[in-house]
Amino acid sequence: MAFAPHIPATRPLTLRDLLAQLRGETGLLLRDGLLLAKAELAERAGQVVPIAVAFGAALLFAVLAAVGVLAGGVLALAQVMPAWSAAFVVAGFALGCSVITLALARGRLRRLDLRPRETIRALKEAIRWLDQSK
Repeated sequence: MAFAPHIPATRPLTLRDLLAQLRGETGLLLRDGLLLAKAELAERAGQVVPIAVAFGAALLFAVLAAVGVLAGGVLALAQVMPAWSAAFVVAGFALGCSVITLALARGRLRRLDLRPRETIRALKEAIRWLDQSK
């Protein structure tokens, strides 16, 4: 004898049923929105890593070069002024270069957009849809 699954008779949905379905769909929508945000932020983070590596490499090479250049500058200025004042002059120059470089890096970092634009767009669209379905 074959087994026939019981198929319930279809009936009109009550308001309670509709609200339960809406609550379930809203939960799924929020979960999907959070997954989209996570994926989008991971993608954006992938854009930050090469910039951070470039900053680190530039800093390393700048420090290595600066040590040699600054020592040479101190030795050169020490020929015309006391060595201690030559060291202060060269240190002031290095500090000025550091401030300029920091300002450039800060400007570049500010231009980097890390907002999850697609997630925000999708959530706004979902909210509009929910408002229309009321």
